[in-house]
Amino acid sequence: MADSDILASRYRILKTIGSGGMGVVCLVEDTRRDNKIMALKTMKQGLESCDVDGFKAEFSHISGVVHPNIPEVYDFGTLPPPENTLYFTYEYIEGRPIHELIPKWKASQLHVVLVKLCRALAFLHSRGLLHRDIKPENVLGCLNAEGQVESLKLLDFGLAARRGQDIATGGTVDYMAPELIAEQKATAATDIYAAGMMLYRLATGRLPFEGKDSLTASRQRCQEEAPPPLRFRPDLPVGLSDVISAMVRLKPEDRPPSARHAIALLNEREGTDFPLETEVTRRAYIRSATSVTNITARQTLQELKTSIQHGGNPPAVVLLGPHGLGRRRMLRDFGARLSVDGINVCIADTAVALNEECRDRVLLIPDASDIPNIRLNPILRKARENGIWCVIGTTHLDDQTFDAIGHHREIVLQPLDLKGVHEFIAATFPENSFPDSFAEQIFSESMGFASAIQNQLDRLLEAGMLRIGLGGWELLPGSWASPVHSTVVEYMDHMLADQSEEACRLAYYLACSLTPLPQDVLREMFAEEEHPAATLHRALNSLETIGWLHHGAEGFSLRFTAVADFLEGILDEETSRDIHERLARAWSSLQTENARRRKRERLYHDFYAGMWTIPPQEAGQILHGALEDGETKWVRRLIESCLLHNPPEEIWTVILDALVAIEYMEGNLEASSAHLADYLNNGKVEVTSENLERLSRYAMIEEKLGRTEHAQTILEQCLTRLPEGHDSRAGIVYGTLAWIAFKHGEAETARQLAEDGLIRVPPQSTDPGQAMLMNTVATLAFYRGDSDAASLYWRRCLEIQEALHDRKGVANMYNNLGVLAAQSGDRLHARSLWKKCAEIASEINDVHRLAGIYNNLGVDSLETGSLPEAEEYYLKALGLFRRMNSPREQVEILSNLGELSYYRADFPRAHAYFQEAVSLASTLEDYECEIEPLVYLGKLLLALEELENASSVLERAYRAAHEVGARKGEGQAWEGIALLRARRGRTEGAREALDQAQTLLSDDSDPLARLHLHLTACAIAAEQGDIESAKTALTQARKVADIKWDPYTAARTLVYGLLFAQETIDSRERPRIVRQLSAYPDLLWRYHWATARHLAAEGTVRKGLEEYGRGATVLKAVAARLSESSRERFLASPQIRRFREEAITLRNSLKEN
Repeated sequence: MADSDILASRYRILKTIGSGGMGVVCLVEDTRRDNKIMALKTMKQGLESCDVDGFKAEFSHISGVVHPNIPEVYDFGTLPPPENTLYFTYEYIEGRPIHELIPKWKASQLHVVLVKLCRALAFLHSRGLLHRDIKPENVLGCLNAEGQVESLKLLDFGLAARRGQDIATGGTVDYMAPELIAEQKATAATDIYAAGMMLYRLATGRLPFEGKDSLTASRQRCQEEAPPPLRFRPDLPVGLSDVISAMVRLKPEDRPPSARHAIALLNEREGTDFPLETEVTRRAYIRSATSVTNITARQTLQELKTSIQHGGNPPAVVLLGPHGLGRRRMLRDFGARLSVDGINVCIADTAVALNEECRDRVLLIPDASDIPNIRLNPILRKARENGIWCVIGTTHLDDQTFDAIGHHREIVLQPLDLKGVHEFIAATFPENSFPDSFAEQIFSESMGFASAIQNQLDRLLEAGMLRIGLGGWELLPGSWASPVHSTVVEYMDHMLADQSEEACRLAYYLACSLTPLPQDVLREMFAEEEHPAATLHRALNSLETIGWLHHGAEGFSLRFTAVADFLEGILDEETSRDIHERLARAWSSLQTENARRRKRERLYHDFYAGMWTIPPQEAGQILHGALEDGETKWVRRLIESCLLHNPPEEIWTVILDALVAIEYMEGNLEASSAHLADYLNNGKVEVTSENLERLSRYAMIEEKLGRTEHAQTILEQCLTRLPEGHDSRAGIVYGTLAWIAFKHGEAETARQLAEDGLIRVPPQSTDPGQAMLMNTVATLAFYRGDSDAASLYWRRCLEIQEALHDRKGVANMYNNLGVLAAQSGDRLHARSLWKKCAEIASEINDVHRLAGIYNNLGVDSLETGSLPEAEEYYLKALGLFRRMNSPREQVEILSNLGELSYYRADFPRAHAYFQEAVSLASTLEDYECEIEPLVYLGKLLLALEELENASSVLERAYRAAHEVGARKGEGQAWEGIALLRARRGRTEGAREALDQAQTLLSDDSDPLARLHLHLTACAIAAEQGDIESAKTALTQARKVADIKWDPYTAARTLVYGLLFAQETIDSRERPRIVRQLSAYPDLLWRYHWATARHLAAEGTVRKGLEEYGRGATVLKAVAARLSESSRERFLASPQIRRFREEAITLRNSLKEN
């Protein structure tokens, strides 16, 4: 084949880019695809049948896949003479085999290779496909100008196989997993092993068992663990070495459970933050979905294809159906299968692609409806005369085309039913934990049209509601809806045109109601007909015949949301008002036992029609009852309608209260506050008995948004206007003021306000104010460590919320009681309570509460030592808060993530989280929000020996806390300053700072803060050689721990006792303690130090040196995560220098003896 030759009347050869024993690869232009540049791979004639099968499999396995790390394949076929050989075309990739790109790989470059390769494997494995031949030659990459791997493609799927398929062992021996050498079946773990071996070679320039013959090396691989890459490349980061070693473990069960777990392990060990999937790779799951539409049509085509293969001559096939059912994709897939099976096929997507001289065995026209008859019909006649089998897709078949085709078989395509939508979603996202309701809503909004389903999934990805974690895909909580897709609109227009006038009217009536309409209401709507019952019966039958009608226990409704939205959207305003007015009258006259429902529906249609005949007080009660029952969608739709119709002032206040409640329940506090602020002039109106409740609620929301000073000013004014004696509004006023005092560290003031509030609220009151106050009193008790009192008041609060039917409040109490259960160690009960909370929150669409549950589960996982699970929950919570645009909650979760990373001694990641939290908090102009991340960041900088930066951050934390009167934050800032002064040798200054912190943290508002302060005092005293003061501080810490503690403080207390207070432990306890401390590397190395000191003092020098060695190994792993400059500072810290000096002294003493 020479350059500029045209192959198969379509491929213009530009140049030859590769050749070998199997065939040739050319760079070509495809003249039928707008001269798209691509690669064309041919296969030499005369090869073995197994080679032919491999060539076909290489195309078939990834046909239809569109993934950034897997090449896209286009067409398969046989070139005409003189070549007369198999070929396929695929995406042209500029790059070289990965091992030829760089002579010595940097860690950052290896990170990118691992992540991109694992994303490709995760995608393949999710579809049940195993590559089975991963090696450097089959991975192509290219570098950008900065020397980073810009693109990476996994090639050569000739040996790929389905998971569980009984097939002979294949692959390249050097990269073959031990279980494959032992002739066991391939699994995802064998691909992970091969990827690990490839990374091993890139990282070290060699394989682990080189220098021996292949038989000996294979035997070693089956018997020994591979030496860590560090052995051959000492400058490799420990974390990266560990990840590669994990991927090439001897036993499959010891490797990462999936390719995504390998990415997660890299993030954990190296402190990187690579997402498991990017936006592009997530979208690949939709674009490459295994097609499950039109199953019957596919089976029929397969049978006819088999007939052709056996010499048959089946009739032409016409696939009829509207656009959007996946017809084009189905026929393209079918054309690819025909080509792979050796049947020449011409696929004509456009009129230009139709070839009058077609001599192929099959002519496929995916969509003939857009091709003019003058072009289409002559070619169909000629194809029929030449014995070419025609398969045509179209929306309709006119008489002329009918005659041109001649004898044919018609297959009518149908939208997917609910079961089909379930299968479609499962095929798109094979690993998912979606609820059944997800497929049901997709079905309702798409009517089963494949194009509409894909559009919905795309939108959910863009909105961040579809998330992928280690366990697969999940739907994040929250409400969502998609506009009606154009193909569905086209279909509905067509269907409506064929319906009777009464059927259309019925459809409009049903579309104007969010709930089913009873038959009695419908009879009233058709009462003006000459024969009402018969007319209604005909209309119902018509809608049922086309599948649009649903008949349930409560009445009739439209089966599809798409139909309701479409019909309601095309109604003009006058007709819409007329229908709603008639529905309001029909519900008013309805005789039913369910008076609550009748009142709601009457209100709904009365408001929608702009009638405003229902008294405001009654309207408010109805809306409040609907919100209690979780009918937020119903209320929101009603409110949105009211806002378009300019309601009277008295109705507007009712709507305002409901709108504020909905925004609050859905976590949109800013919107909730904005509505009230607009009505109440930002709280500047004079407090009256009429607006007292709204003002106090506005102040409560302002406090939650961090605008504490503003909230306090309003509440103090409300306090002066509260009437004497019992008043339900006292709960919100006193409860919120008590909470503000508590946050400012004024525990006694908070307690006094709460007690005053309890006196002012009616004793047996079951109103929201009483519930608010009970919650505040319980929270105060919880933070001072009085779990019994907290439980008592929260349970009483739960009773009130249940009596009020306040499901949001009930969910909140389940959450709080779950926290108590977790703290007491009853984690099973805690998770049970949180599950109840989550169920209610999901039902009422309380996304804010769900995010809080994820946060609690993160805390619980952290305290049980499951740090990866904790991070997973925190990230879920962060995702929800980001979607709700809740910056304060984001700051809290970012601080939690930073704290978790700090515990794991993953200092770079901790720094990134704390820095993001501080940056976000600074945009809020809320000093209080900045305090916690600033304090943590300051302590982290101290640990990294960045003393100047630490000083600046801690001073900033102190100023912020002092500005807002936050005693706890101020005390914690002084604690950090004490550490800083001690590090600089300013002994007196350190003691003065500790005294300041002790004064500010002296009350019982937060025992854990006091506990950490005592431990810090212990460390400072020990550093100054004052062992007695260190022991005293440790004793004080343990007294506080009797009230409240967590695993990290327990571990810190244990290590400080051993290291600073010269305590000892039973040697039999050491293995258990090492396991306990393994989650906290920065404490673990100190434990080994303390143990080494103790052993040396006992005279067991060699064992002491072994402990120093273990401590040094842990330190090396911690330091390996840091940048070079940070690593030098960290390892030069006073404690680490002393640790090294003691180890050297002990080793020298052993030499002297």
